[in-house]
Amino acid sequence: MLATLPDGTGAQSIMIAAHRGSTRKVALLMLKPGFGVKDAFCVPAGSAAEQNELLEQMAGEVGALEVTPAFVAQAVEIALGDGVEQGLPPAPGLLEVAEVCSLDILTPQENDTEALMARADPEGHIKGLSKQAAGRLVNRSDDWAEHHPITDSWFEDDDEVDAALHEARSKRAQETAVWSVLETRRDKWARIIARSALTLQAASHPDADSFTATAQALLAGRALRKTPIMRDIVELTLDAWHSRDAEAPAEDEEFGGAMQLPPAKPERKGELARLLKASEITPDWVEGFLTAVVIAPKPVSPRKWVEALLGAAFPGLDEDGLQRYLDILMERHNALNRATADPRAMRERLAALSEEALSQWAQGFTEAQNRFRSAWLAKTLNADDRAVIRAIRAGRGNADEAEALRPLLP
Repeated sequence: MLATLPDGTGAQSIMIAAHRGSTRKVALLMLKPGFGVKDAFCVPAGSAAEQNELLEQMAGEVGALEVTPAFVAQAVEIALGDGVEQGLPPAPGLLEVAEVCSLDILTPQENDTEALMARADPEGHIKGLSKQAAGRLVNRSDDWAEHHPITDSWFEDDDEVDAALHEARSKRAQETAVWSVLETRRDKWARIIARSALTLQAASHPDADSFTATAQALLAGRALRKTPIMRDIVELTLDAWHSRDAEAPAEDEEFGGAMQLPPAKPERKGELARLLKASEITPDWVEGFLTAVVIAPKPVSPRKWVEALLGAAFPGLDEDGLQRYLDILMERHNALNRATADPRAMRERLAALSEEALSQWAQGFTEAQNRFRSAWLAKTLNADDRAVIRAIRAGRGNADEAEALRPLLP
């Protein structure tokens, strides 16, 4: 039995391999707020190997977790309660799924937020933590995206958000508008996070307590801006809106001219290190950052990545240094565009990095991937992609782990 975490609309998928005698099937359920059991059906499988292949394929696409039969029954009963509340019957295929999976007794359950919270923390363990301990759990939501790719879909996208963003006159005003909308939707996100907590508990995942504490904090009135996952939701909402609303060529034209300037003087040995001496980043960090920009599954606007790299180095650069820094960034970006198409060229670039430098490279790569999450959505990555990304993240602060990357990355 496998289950995804709920996506940004609250929809959750459950996949079950079942057999009775010689008959094997894979059952699939879609549970969605406002609909209850929205979809349910079974797919015949000729063998256990075929069942496993189907499950692995689906799990790889959506990052599902192995859960318990008790969780599946509870999740379906909560969805049935939602359907009853909406006056909607469950999908007819639920009858076959229930028979195939021996879900003999299913009783609609309360699905309000308080009931979900009680299920997520039945003994009040998380609720009884000190403010500091609970705060540490909430702050761990800063790492959820790394372990739970489905959070890429956690953003707001409806008429109210669209109207608010169209009315805003500046980037800051747009961000403020999204925060204002989220303030009215604490209950929605608390429910999604609480349902995620229940799924993680069923999978014995170590993040379960962090999700439970965060859902409780949202309902208790914790400042949204001090809640890392809500900052991610704001960023993803803005990225999604700009991607849909703005014309991509127009956005790139903002910096298009700079990309077409006559070639600058070649970078001299140690020059970028001298320019970055007063900043907290290194040339190897920049190289990793630019690599993630160049190979991102979806294009990253030059304006965005240049703005990010300028912000990281700006305090220590005078006017001449700033221009030279831009020249070198463009030169390196263009060189990486060529090199990433050639494993041999990438092998040579990486061979020049020491273990410590490779660790810095991994830090820069991860920073770019985190910053431009809308260009690195989980649905664009296969299982091998995700394995390499996990290896890169492991190499950020560990020279031995970073060294293991060297033969893999080209």
